Amino acid sequence: MVSTRLYSALPVNIVDKPGDAGARGAAVAGIPWSTFVLVTTLLGRSEVIATIDTTLRETGQAQSLPVSAEALYWMSVVVGPLSELFILIVVGSIAAIVLERANLFEFRIVVPVCLLLGVIDSALTSLVAPKSLVYVVQTLTWVVSGGLWIVMYKPTELPWTDTVSET
Repeated sequence: MVSTRLYSALPVNIVDKPGDAGARGAAVAGIPWSTFVLVTTLLGRSEVIATIDTTLRETGQAQSLPVSAEALYWMSVVVGPLSELFILIVVGSIAAIVLERANLFEFRIVVPVCLLLGVIDSALTSLVAPKSLVYVVQTLTWVVSGGLWIVMYKPTELPWTDTVSET
């Protein structure tokens, strides 16, 4: 159990629902991650546009789309970071609830689960953004998010068990 001194030093609220802990921990870890996605997308503009253009030509979609690779790039600048944050929050919230309901909400379980989620998310990202640094940061974001779940979650009563945590 994390000491109450650490709880009081945190810049985030302690919550008594695992879904809230998952969502808030994911948001705290996800905002820097989304910023990283935005910055890397902006810095790699020509590379991203070239990748989009090549993909469109290889799949035969270049003539059938009413927008250019440049327009798709700017859409990805907006949608990419927001979708990453959304995925992190939704999946993090669901994972935290499932782990808590299964009585597995402890550091030694949550962190490996988050590591697995990060690897899966990175593998899916690799389909559109082939950069190894992005995979590492993305996976670490999931692990940090899981650590935040543990620190932020302090249950009062668990309705599906007979135990009550100490307050």
